[in-house]
Amino acid sequence: MMIITGSTVTVRGNPNMSYLPHAASKGALRSFTRQLAAEGAKHKIRANTVSPGPIRTPATAVIPPEPKERIRASIPLGRWGEVEDVAYCALYLASDEARWVTGADFVIDGGGAVAGL
Repeated sequence: MMIITGSTVTVRGNPNMSYLPHAASKGALRSFTRQLAAEGAKHKIRANTVSPGPIRTPATAVIPPEPKERIRASIPLGRWGEVEDVAYCALYLASDEARWVTGADFVIDGGGAVAGL
């Protein structure tokens, strides 16, 4: 089982920052995951991508209050994600309950991608 870290930038762009290198690399990982799932299936290898949106971490703690609040307000579920939100998805994918899941991209972003954010 392989769990690859993706990004929501693969399902929507980010007009506020220069995300080109990030988007290109995460898009490549998403494609890599699908191909690995296809080729690895005969060897019982499963591969999935977990793509988090805005998550509260030490790195995001330095974002100034106003932009941080703007981001929070744009999330349909109304809050920043927690590290545990992503970890629970990874735990599921690593478990036997996900034994028939491969080649998927799990977007963990509080609904931002489906809202077009």
